[in-house]
Amino acid sequence: MEIIKFIQTYWSDITLILSVIFVILRALFTNNLEYLKADIFMLITDAEDIYGAKAGRMKLSYVVKKVYAKMPVVLKAFLTEKKLEKIIESVLIKAKESWEKPQGEAY
Repeated sequence: MEIIKFIQTYWSDITLILSVIFVILRALFTNNLEYLKADIFMLITDAEDIYGAKAGRMKLSYVVKKVYAKMPVVLKAFLTEKKLEKIIESVLIKAKESWEKPQGEAY
C-alpha cells in the first residue's frame, strides 16, 4: 500500500526521472551505435582479408566477437547477438558498395 501512495504522490517526478533516463540512454545508444558501425566496417574488411571470399559464417562470427569485446556495457544490455548480426549485415551491404566503386571516385 505504501508503494501505491508513494507513486500517487510522486508520479510526476517519477515520470520525469524515467524520461530523462530514457533520453540519456537513447543518446548513448545512438552515438555508440554510429561509432560501432565504423568499427564494424573495418572489422568486415579485416575478416575479408583473413578468411577470403568464402566462409561467410566464420567472418560473421569473427566480427561479432570483436564488436562485443569493444562494446560498452550499456549497449550490451540492449543489443542482442541477433540484432548485432542484422547491423553487421547492413554495414556489409554498404561495405560491398564502397568496394565496388573505382579507386579514384570520391565517397
